[in-house]
Amino acid sequence: MNKANENNDSVVNGDAINKNLTPYFIIFVIIAITIGRIIYSFVYLKEDFHSDEIWSFGLSNSYYEPFIFQNADHTELINKDKWISSKVMKDYLTVSENHKFSYDSVYYN
Repeated sequence: MNKANENNDSVVNGDAINKNLTPYFIIFVIIAITIGRIIYSFVYLKEDFHSDEIWSFGLSNSYYEPFIFQNADHTELINKDKWISSKVMKDYLTVSENHKFSYDSVYYN
């Protein structure tokens, strides 16, 4: 009889633990679904870039030339009233091989 009572006690205690964990599990599932939806919305459904993203990317990757329309010392306008070639944009948005890890340029920009 003692053994039967021990089995019943363990079942009762196990049910109590499961009942106590059920609200936490439901909250966990809701949070996981919400995070998944946010990731899906901002990563997979993104169609274009905002202008601030492009400028931030350019400031971090251009070498001592923070702006496309001014020279490095900000005294002269460049690329004004003319068509900008794709090479200018490529140079602005990409890091050249010999300027990788040049953090002083990022700090300057």
